[in-house]
Amino acid sequence: MKIKVFHTHKKSSITYNFVQDKFCINPENKTIAIADGTTQSFRSEFWSELLVQEFCKHPTFETNDFLNLSKSLADKIQSTSPVYSKRSAIASLERDKFNKGSTSTFLGIQFRDQNTFDVLTVGDCNLFIIKKNGDIISYPFDSIDDLNNNQSFLNTINLLKEEPDPIEISKVQLKFEDGDKLLLCSDAISRLFLSDKKWIDEIVSLDSFDLFIQKIEDLWSDTVLEEDDITIIYMSETLPNTLYITPPVGFSFPEPQPTPPFIPLTPIPGEDDSNLKLTDMDIKTIMHNFNCIQNDFLEIKKKQKFHEILLLSTVGLLTMILLVLVFNFSSEETPAVNSAPAAKTEKKIR
Repeated sequence: MKIKVFHTHKKSSITYNFVQDKFCINPENKTIAIADGTTQSFRSEFWSELLVQEFCKHPTFETNDFLNLSKSLADKIQSTSPVYSKRSAIASLERDKFNKGSTSTFLGIQFRDQNTFDVLTVGDCNLFIIKKNGDIISYPFDSIDDLNNNQSFLNTINLLKEEPDPIEISKVQLKFEDGDKLLLCSDAISRLFLSDKKWIDEIVSLDSFDLFIQKIEDLWSDTVLEEDDITIIYMSETLPNTLYITPPVGFSFPEPQPTPPFIPLTPIPGEDDSNLKLTDMDIKTIMHNFNCIQNDFLEIKKKQKFHEILLLSTVGLLTMILLVLVFNFSSEETPAVNSAPAAKTEKKIR
């Protein structure tokens, strides 16, 4: 059976040597393994590399034996003296990460014969069998929700505890019939294949890294695929030959562009003002923007003038209404004031 491997790093890793997904294929004992080191943990690419290499040398599908193998490898990782960054702030973060351990998920298989293979998984890697009738069997996850809900992983610090936190290990023996196709996938690409099976044929049919990375970048840009390391190991008897589709020497993603420094328009005394030289096009653009601002300001003044006139008119109208009310009130009160003295005078005459 021929194999086609698709493998690349995420953009934030810049270069291929920092890829945290690792794989190993051992034709002698018919063993294949992939491991996905987590971005948040310390130098997880070394941990995932060690897991796949040692498993393919000494495959085991017994839970205790696998945990013992993992524990011995964890001790090797934590016993090393890491080289930290020369920058104190970064070194402090790296020490904190190292003390929390390296973390990875894992998926390993071994063919017992032409049609039977054992599977052992920890975490969110997934396996797909494409039957010759078109049906697809996936293990251990049948849906994105099931995959996302799995929080199991291999952490070096946890493995070295006297009583490690529980590690969920899934094991099964599966049948592989003539005409079937098999895929081992890391988590991001597994989510894509679980979301829509059409992506499987579309991606495994690609035959060059240029076509592969262009497709992956398009899916990243469209947010259809999570931006992460990608690992696909595709097996089919219909493949013409074994093919490794990985980044060529010298390939890298562009580094993030730094924010350009702020250059003030007003020259600083004593500073070179050569950066302030403007072209005719720059001057025209500035004048255009200035005229637009001036027009907006005049428009605001017009509106303000209108509001002032409206306010004065309202105040004048209210003043007139108030004067009328005061005049009417004074007219009604005047007879009552004059009649009181008359009544008193009349009483005295009697």
